[in-house]
Amino acid sequence: MKYDESYFEDRQKIEPHHPLMVEAWLKLFNPQNVLDFGCGSGRLVKLFNDMGVVCDGYDPNVPEFSKKRAKGKYDLVICIDTLEHIKESELPEMLMYIKMLTKRNVLFSICCAGDSNYYLDDTHVTFKSKAWWIAKLSEYFTNVRPAPPLWPYHWQFFIGEVR
Repeated sequence: MKYDESYFEDRQKIEPHHPLMVEAWLKLFNPQNVLDFGCGSGRLVKLFNDMGVVCDGYDPNVPEFSKKRAKGKYDLVICIDTLEHIKESELPEMLMYIKMLTKRNVLFSICCAGDSNYYLDDTHVTFKSKAWWIAKLSEYFTNVRPAPPLWPYHWQFFIGEVR
């Protein structure tokens, strides 16, 4: 699947729940810097920066963010709606790279088996259960767990740590 301009067209605007999510993340993680890995159009990068937190974005499918290289390690690396777009065989390399970029915490949002949104995007290629994703993420990160239940869209989020 080629992720072209039309794919990201409706994924550019900041939606009403985005500031609520970012505020919850900032409260829990208190990062000095953030990397949005698989940032798409960069809407969360902009939101973090607008909220006073240094945030870089990386996405190999978006020219604006494809050539940017991470600047050292980040207190928080977020990977939102990205991993389900990666072939299972390519996940180990990607997760190892994300781990290498993470100083403290990592946050994943993954559309899992059973989520009706999974079928709304034909670019999803890795369709696994929450238990499978927790086990996979636990191969690279410690203390992998679901997000707090009061977070918006908490059922899609997984938190992990690097020690």
